[in-house]
Amino acid sequence: MEGGATEQLTLADNVAAYRRYHLLPTHLVDVSGFKPEVNVFGKTYATPIGISPSAFHKTAHPGGEIESVRAAHNANTIFVLSLYSSTTLEDVALTGLNVTKWQMIQIWPNMQNVTSIVIAEAESAGYEALVVTIDDTVGRINYDNLNGLGIPLSNEFGLTILGEFLRRFFKSSW
Repeated sequence: MEGGATEQLTLADNVAAYRRYHLLPTHLVDVSGFKPEVNVFGKTYATPIGISPSAFHKTAHPGGEIESVRAAHNANTIFVLSLYSSTTLEDVALTGLNVTKWQMIQIWPNMQNVTSIVIAEAESAGYEALVVTIDDTVGRINYDNLNGLGIPLSNEFGLTILGEFLRRFFKSSW
């Protein structure tokens, strides 16, 4: 649950940037009127912190992304489903929870059909926005390989969204 993509340069830059800021503790200050609410695309959320796309939640908890979307619902914040999810976007949508769901996408140079499938399925399942990321399309994550990260793709683990879309894409193109 740590690390960054490829040589982790952006991670190092982010850590350095945060080190330039310091919290200044204050004591006996009235915070009863403080509300960290934020308005995003016309909706108000309890906090400016959402759940960003991260892969394979079932490696950390058997409930996987379903539990993460439940947490977003309970916190009144946005949930962004990873393309590398261990739960399909349809299953996340079927939770029936009133939560804002966005779908992560990546644009692969020679696989526009896969991107189109992701967009169509997310729209059909009620996802409200797309979050475009490019980290995986420009380089593989070396840090995980060095640490021996392996993703169990057994039947108990379930198909990933990417795996499901690739299966549909290749089936329809044969």
